Amino acid sequence: MRARIANIIARVLDAIERKGIRDRCGLRMDISCFDSAYGDTEVTTHRIPIEQRLQTGTWTAYAKVAGSYGGLHNPVTSVTDLLHTLVHASNPFAYALAPIWQFLLVTVMLAAAVTAAIRSRERPELVAWCVGVWFVPLLQTGQSLWRSEAALVLMAPLLSLLPRRAVWLAAVALAVLAYGLAHEFFAGTLI
Repeated sequence: MRARIANIIARVLDAIERKGIRDRCGLRMDISCFDSAYGDTEVTTHRIPIEQRLQTGTWTAYAKVAGSYGGLHNPVTSVTDLLHTLVHASNPFAYALAPIWQFLLVTVMLAAAVTAAIRSRERPELVAWCVGVWFVPLLQTGQSLWRSEAALVLMAPLLSLLPRRAVWLAAVALAVLAYGLAHEFFAGTLI
């Protein structure tokens, strides 16, 4: 395993050298160097931790930041807490609960898109990215899920694998939820 990781790092650093990506502080990495130098899943899967290392100087930057917010939490508890809040709310369609509805809708959309992608065997790296971006914030305390779900815009190509009616229905639901989120954001209740 270590030899494989060392080989991946060597290939990435070689790509950086070939691209000539340097600045006054030493190595400065740009995500695009991976996409143009190597297109395989092995390198693209590991590019984020390598970029983290080159930019912050440590492999554990994410863990350190997560630790400052109370450490990692059980993702099942995070989801059940959201559902508990929604079920026991006096008005489940209140503006304040729009982030929970968005989380549920995005979760359903992601599950449908991942299922369709697995069936068609298309874009496994994109599936891994989307599942990771959805899952990692559930591990953190006090994470604004409505913000982190914006990174799931990369799920759009996977949605093309779904029936057109489902995509339009999801688009309309997201537009309604966007109004609720905007209402809460401009009211100062979402940070």
